[in-house]
Amino acid sequence: ITMTPAVGLRVRIVDARSGQGLSGWAQAVDEQGQRIAQTREQNSDGTLTVPVGPGTVRITAGAMNYASQTATTAVPRDGELRFALTPGGKLVVTSDLGTGDGFRLVAADGTALIGYAPARERVTTFNNIAPGSYTLQIVDAQRRVKTSQPVTITEGGTANVTMSATR
Repeated sequence: ITMTPAVGLRVRIVDARSGQGLSGWAQAVDEQGQRIAQTREQNSDGTLTVPVGPGTVRITAGAMNYASQTATTAVPRDGELRFALTPGGKLVVTSDLGTGDGFRLVAADGTALIGYAPARERVTTFNNIAPGSYTLQIVDAQRRVKTSQPVTITEGGTANVTMSATR
């Protein structure tokens, strides 16, 4: 076994409107999609160090009441990786889901923003979603897609969607 020391990646999380550092978190995923590091320990200016070794990693950063963001970068890297977060938007879904059914929200690049969220009520609300175009899926307990539809989230807006789990 050959061990590679973690080089570390400096990440800064700030409010996109004010530039003020935010208390948040970051996690790293390798090229195979496996989570390899995460951290919540940071400085008051919004910087933190994610303990990762050399290579290409996908970093997701977030803070409470803000929409998370994801970026791919090479490590080591000159300078810090900066995430300017906004509150994002809201998605309100009205549905007739059955027992075990849930939602998956998939970004245009195929990344599942919400991997599986069980539907507990007729109306389900998701807050702090980054603006963009997504596919909202209804999935069964085995995570098979029953139906889907496109949805667009805008900054500060609310997307209202009505979906039926029956085909």
